[in-house]
Amino acid sequence: MLTPADLADEGDLMRHCVASYTRRIQEGEYFVYHMDHPQPLTIGVKVRNGAVTGHDQIKGIRNHRAEKEANDIVMSWIKNLLNAREL
Repeated sequence: MLTPADLADEGDLMRHCVASYTRRIQEGEYFVYHMDHPQPLTIGVKVRNGAVTGHDQIKGIRNHRAEKEANDIVMSWIKNLLNAREL
């Protein structure tokens, strides 16, 4: 998400409170991504000193859990981010 409005739109679309992360995002401590396929998900990635340190959420609509296929795709992507260590 690039702006607070984008974050609010994501929260509206996914019916959860992702907009509450606005401050952390503006401070460069957190990034939020949206995935459409194979399942709509909001993905929260933690950052410290410009390096990815992990994730704290992979949530579907209304904070439902990711299905196995979608979760596996996201976890593979996060593993690659952790190996690269920078966004």
